[in-house]
Amino acid sequence: MEKRQEMLEMLQGKIEELSTAKGKLTLFVEKMETEQENDKVAISALEAELISLKDAQTMAVDISEAQILKEQIKSLVEDIDLHKTVLTAKENKAKQELAEVATDVLKAYKQAKFVFINTDNYITVTTSISSLEEDIKTMNDLGHQVDMGLSYAKSVLIKYGVITQGANMFANVHLSGAGCHTKATQVKSKLSALIADFRGQGLV
Repeated sequence: MEKRQEMLEMLQGKIEELSTAKGKLTLFVEKMETEQENDKVAISALEAELISLKDAQTMAVDISEAQILKEQIKSLVEDIDLHKTVLTAKENKAKQELAEVATDVLKAYKQAKFVFINTDNYITVTTSISSLEEDIKTMNDLGHQVDMGLSYAKSVLIKYGVITQGANMFANVHLSGAGCHTKATQVKSKLSALIADFRGQGLV
């Protein structure tokens, strides 16, 4: 019983590490989106100003005034182009950094999955008829938490164009592998007739 508890605690520890990595990815995405939105708002404001200057230029009745507006328009167009170039560079850099943060999530997932498999193997071969249902629920709940790490990292990588929808591998992690489901369900399946018989006798 002591080894069982030790293995479950180790798995829960790995799931906490995975949760921490997911939290860092969430914060990174929020910060990135806020910065990009602010940059786009700034560009929109400049583009609105450009429209106003062009309107003013069409209404200018003085050549010197029109010349000043022409220079202002030229300067603003260059400014907008510069802002867009910088925004593109920032987005590319953010995408690279996003990939690194997501890789940390996938590394934590890979470790958690490895520990899940070892723990589940032990739970499966040491389960009893009386604890089978609870063991299945416990392991599937923990497995779901592990799988959520993979699905979250994958969805973020797809959303921001780091990988394509159909990608199978990233950072040496299989993105479409089998989920973490307990093998104890196989025990339940094999023993279902016996358990039903015992239940009928009031033994379980």
